[in-house]
Amino acid sequence: MANLADVALGRPARQSQRHFMHKPVHQFLLQCRPTLNNRHYHAWQTAHVLLFVADHDRMNALNRSFEILAKERWTLIETQRRATLIEEEVRKEGGNVLNAYLTAQVEGHWIKAFPDHFAAGKKGIAPTRPPRVGEAFVDRVVEVAGGRRLSPAETNFQATRNSDYLIDDFIYELKDIQEEGLEKPERQAKLAELFRPYHPGELEIRIDPSILTPEDLFRYAKIVGGPLHKAVRSAADQIKATKLHLKNPKLKGGILVLNSGYYSLSHETFVQLLLHYVRNDTSQIESTVCMTVSFTTNGLNHWLNTRFHPTRKASPTEDRLGKSFGGMIGTFMTEWSRAGFQTSEKPAPLPVPIAFEHDGVHYHYMPECIPPPWTPEAPLGD
Repeated sequence: MANLADVALGRPARQSQRHFMHKPVHQFLLQCRPTLNNRHYHAWQTAHVLLFVADHDRMNALNRSFEILAKERWTLIETQRRATLIEEEVRKEGGNVLNAYLTAQVEGHWIKAFPDHFAAGKKGIAPTRPPRVGEAFVDRVVEVAGGRRLSPAETNFQATRNSDYLIDDFIYELKDIQEEGLEKPERQAKLAELFRPYHPGELEIRIDPSILTPEDLFRYAKIVGGPLHKAVRSAADQIKATKLHLKNPKLKGGILVLNSGYYSLSHETFVQLLLHYVRNDTSQIESTVCMTVSFTTNGLNHWLNTRFHPTRKASPTEDRLGKSFGGMIGTFMTEWSRAGFQTSEKPAPLPVPIAFEHDGVHYHYMPECIPPPWTPEAPLGD
């Protein structure tokens, strides 16, 4: 039997171990994300997990690999490589590969995670992160654009649900979408039922709406658009109540949406869904403004991504809001730099890959991310 001390310490395998190796060893390279209760890594710190599993049956080895991942508190995103190792070639390679092979033979498996982020881990070097953009930031955007918050009297002293801002002849209601909508189990189950027929017999499915028929694309929009639909209906009610309280027939309604968390939807898709619900569900909203702010890092390089809608055919009010938004992003970055780029107590959230299992099938969606810092694709100095 193999000496576990030899394997753990990385010493070359002994010749007497040659007769023990009788089960085929299967290799799996899996891209994974940590579970929320992972002891060593944060949920956004993805990794490539290398697994050697000893088993006579390859499919059984694959199923066991999923069980091992769960035990080690990883969630599968996708399988990137699988192969059955050839013992003779492994022996030629020797070193750590052979030791891992021997460990799999003795213990049934061997596993090692290779993080995609620089200095990853809860005990690693935490990447610098800016403060989360929220309501206070939007207050400043509106103020620079020439607007203001409604006064206590104008909001009926909070006795009724009301809007937030007055700009020109528009009253705007702010909605901050902070949660990742595809993390909801009920939404995941609906997506699984939608995409499964497009991939019969497959055990891993990427959530890709571009493959859907027009009918199913409409179903997809209803599934992922739930939070936006709710926001539009709520804003419409608040605008209506504010108009009634102010008794000013000249006032028009507007919705100002800040996307600070629903990162599985691109800015374009987010806006399209928002406009769909505004046009089809209410007559109270005549102006739709959307600000998207997201922060991405690979632990070494960082991106602050900002987008604004509308950029074309904007009203004078919307145009001023857009210019104010761009200017305030610059002010936001300047203030953060003057603070030494320190991570805030309430830091900006980071996009997390969507990965879940439903009825034995694994589904995933990868948000836009910066490549690992050691790859040729990674930006330097951006």
